[in-house]
Amino acid sequence: MVSIKKKEISNNTYYYLQHTYRKDGTVCYEEKYLGKKIPKDIDTIKQQFLREIYHELWYKKFDTIKNNFQKDHKKHLHRFKRKNLISLPSHSRMQQIKSKDQHLPEEKLHCF
Repeated sequence: MVSIKKKEISNNTYYYLQHTYRKDGTVCYEEKYLGKKIPKDIDTIKQQFLREIYHELWYKKFDTIKNNFQKDHKKHLHRFKRKNLISLPSHSRMQQIKSKDQHLPEEKLHCF
């Protein structure tokens, strides 16, 4: 959650956006300087700030998940193809099956 924090440094007031989160059991925070006054477009600045933080925190994890999934998927797909290649009918056998299907009545072709 993003909140606006007010800091007073040597009798001057400064505003910051602050986002707190937990990482490995400790509370961490990110800050972004806003200035001496809160800007009028604070909502868009908040959204952009959150987007930057989530990009740093999550996108690396998403990329590793995606890469691991792709590796695992390729391995299983290769195994599946190798296992099922033996049981797949040949091209000539498929042509024979199709030609037999053409001679069947229409209602028998659409059995569900």
